[in-house]
Amino acid sequence: MSLLKHAAGESEAAVSRYLADGTRSPGPHFTRPVTLALALLGEYAERAVLGEDDLALLRAACSDAAAVCRVQPPSPAILEAAERFAEVEAVCNRALGVHASSAECNWRRFLFPDCDLEVARVGSRWRVRGGGREVEEKLLDAVLDELFEFSNSRYAELTVQILSWHSAEPAAS
Repeated sequence: MSLLKHAAGESEAAVSRYLADGTRSPGPHFTRPVTLALALLGEYAERAVLGEDDLALLRAACSDAAAVCRVQPPSPAILEAAERFAEVEAVCNRALGVHASSAECNWRRFLFPDCDLEVARVGSRWRVRGGGREVEEKLLDAVLDELFEFSNSRYAELTVQILSWHSAEPAAS
């Protein structure tokens, strides 16, 4: 469980750095999933063996934590926190025998207060999963418009946030 210990320490340090600059005061939409993921990482890192239920809970908590990190303005600290939570999610998926449904896509989950969606760049197109559907289009805002019913300004906010993360992440392009 040294991987979990390492991930717990790095995740907690990254979240602390993100919050320490004093310009951010994220609400419960951010703090609840992140706190749960950090608590589970800390607890499970001390255990010699984790059961299937433990791994499933940790996977879900880290997936939610990474997804809410991605709806914050990108910064080096929050990018690192999202990456660490996503790594733990991937390890849990492998341990549980869960395989990605689309190996050709590098999905990123975003958990906004009003929608939960996954986004992938496929060539020059955007593929988005949300609301039980999956849509692919050339323009990201067109995909969002097809999947969700929001105001034009909300589509713009979601598009800007997703594009900010896409350009900020090291694996992006």
